Amino acid sequence: MAKVLAGFLAIVLSGVALALSLPLFGWSLLGFVCLVPALWLARGVGFLRGFLVGVGVAVMAAWISTSPWQPEPALVDGTFNWNYVAFFLFGTVISLFLGIFAEVKAFTWRTVLGLACVGILLEGITFIRMPAQMALSQFANPAALALASVTGIWGVSWLMWLANLAWFAPLASRQRWVAGATLAALALWGQWGTVQAHARMHEARLVRSHAPIGLVQTPQVGADALLELQAPLASVAPRWVVWPEVSVTTFDHDSLRDFARSENGWPIVTSYLDDHQPRPHNAAAVFSKSGTSRPYHKRHPFGDEAKLVTAGTTAQVVAVKSENVGLNICFDSCFPWTMRDTVREGAEVIALPTLDPVSPNGFIQAGHAAFTPFRSAELGVPIVRSEATAWSMVTDASGQITGLLPTGHEGVLARPLPAARRTTVYRVLGDWFVGAALLGLLLFIPTARRTPKS
Repeated sequence: MAKVLAGFLAIVLSGVALALSLPLFGWSLLGFVCLVPALWLARGVGFLRGFLVGVGVAVMAAWISTSPWQPEPALVDGTFNWNYVAFFLFGTVISLFLGIFAEVKAFTWRTVLGLACVGILLEGITFIRMPAQMALSQFANPAALALASVTGIWGVSWLMWLANLAWFAPLASRQRWVAGATLAALALWGQWGTVQAHARMHEARLVRSHAPIGLVQTPQVGADALLELQAPLASVAPRWVVWPEVSVTTFDHDSLRDFARSENGWPIVTSYLDDHQPRPHNAAAVFSKSGTSRPYHKRHPFGDEAKLVTAGTTAQVVAVKSENVGLNICFDSCFPWTMRDTVREGAEVIALPTLDPVSPNGFIQAGHAAFTPFRSAELGVPIVRSEATAWSMVTDASGQITGLLPTGHEGVLARPLPAARRTTVYRVLGDWFVGAALLGLLLFIPTARRTPKS
């Protein structure tokens, strides 16, 4: 009975810690240890039992994500399904990982490093549906974002897998102290960054500057409604403004162009469903004094949207005022190679209209938004992300969040337009770290027999 209770407690601890480490709750330091209890339980028990431990962790984390114990206003009209879909994906990765971990006979630095490589390769499976990556807990960690500029988000995920596995590495006392101190410093730095990011939600919405850009967060649709809602931005005279995804229809285009041509108007970036047959594109465009720009067609329709729209195939950059603005839409931001294509076309900043599924507590919105700082850090460009219900944000070229709207807030945000920076390693080399992880598997030599759990 004691072993059963200890096992149950290990699953609960890992599930709770995993959920709390993610962006909504903001306890990012738990990302460095969240899987340790589950790893302890799974050690040496065989693939099937290890896999089932991962299932238990995912179910517990999903339940926590739908609970009222969270720091932001709850969105009570969301569906629980999206939270469980997200943790089904996390659970797939974690369960397979724990199953493989449970088959390891002996732990050396070779196996620990190799298992961290296994972790990020398993994360690649989730790109089939919706990416789920351990790195998301570190969306506001300055050190993690700096690492992402070199390795992409993959290197940060690898670090998180390694941090959890390090507890099982064969280390001398001094080595264990050094490793523990290093990981603790990184975890605390990340926690400080996460606290700062959450604090952005309570800062002034409108910041006057020489060249501000703006965004609107609202579930409303139609030019009339959004033109009225964005009116407070007139006090800061934005250079251009981003609205959420599919905020307008083709019938609204004249109103947007007329506003942009008005004396106190500004260009507007949003998306709409065009008239393409047999299925429309989800098209983003800039509406300015000169008219409607050449549209960008969303390259990664999400979920059932893929059955309703025609996916695009190419990047698009539009000159707006003195900036080359790259256009992407919503789910595109989960795919680093897609955003990289946009920057390689000459984008100095990316406008990102977004419409996420409404989920309890805004969990899905927060998780999706966490990719945005990584994309900025990887590519060295700021991103202006306008979402309908939660976590609209502006990030600078290093991935730091300079402005953020909370879950359930309806209104506007204005921030100075951050400058782009020099070319990053990731922008040049792309997803090279995935190839390195494949080579890293040579460090992990499967054994025929496992060592029983002590």
